[in-house]
Amino acid sequence: MMFDPNLIRYITDYLKLCNNCKRYEFYNNKATCCICHKFYCSKCEYELYNLYGFGQSKYCYDCYDYFIIFK
Repeated sequence: MMFDPNLIRYITDYLKLCNNCKRYEFYNNKATCCICHKFYCSKCEYELYNLYGFGQSKYCYDCYDYFIIFK
C-alpha cells in the first residue's frame, strides 16, 4: 500500500531527531536546550541541566558550562 507523500510529511512534522542517540521522537519543547535548541529524546533527557536562576530553563552540557564560566 502506497502512502501519500503529503501524509508522510504531515506525520513526520511532529517528529524530531535526538541530537544524542539519533532516534526520532515526538517534539517536546521541554526537552530542548534554550540556547542552541538541541533536542533530546526521553532516554537522553538527562543530558539537559536545569539552571533555576533563569526561570527554570534547561541547557545542554556545552551551554551550561558557558553560563557557569561567565557567571
